[in-house]
Amino acid sequence: MPHLAEQRVIKTIMDMRDRHGLSFQKIADFFSGIGIPTKRKQRKWNKEVIRCIYGNAQINQ
Repeated sequence: MPHLAEQRVIKTIMDMRDRHGLSFQKIADFFSGIGIPTKRKQRKWNKEVIRCIYGNAQINQ
């Protein structure tokens, strides 16, 4: 995933969680549903991946 696309995904995860209160599972389902591939080119997102990305983003803020 190119750097800009990766940053957009991270920002979207943060917004969906912080501003809209969505669960990690709902966020994973959203990305899977609209066809955004994971960094490893998987089609299905996992809530644990979302949780990890979210946690890392909070540490780096």
